[in-house]
Amino acid sequence: MADIKWKLLSKKNVFDSKWLSIEDRSYELPDGKIVEGYYHLNRPDYVLILAIKKIKKLLLKNNIGEGLMILFMNFLQAG
Repeated sequence: MADIKWKLLSKKNVFDSKWLSIEDRSYELPDGKIVEGYYHLNRPDYVLILAIKKIKKLLLKNNIGEGLMILFMNFLQAG
């Protein structure tokens, strides 16, 4: 099986606070192409509390992390 992960070449911190930091990253793709200006958001661990009503259903959406490094689910947010 071919390696599909992106190779991290560099990262530079462009914003930092108590609750999040932002990095400007550069990657090399499996085909050798270089991707620059890929911004990555770092957040500390946190707890999420859900109140489930009678319907007992949660609305989720799929997200794919950079370079297919991870597939995860997020709760839909009201805005």
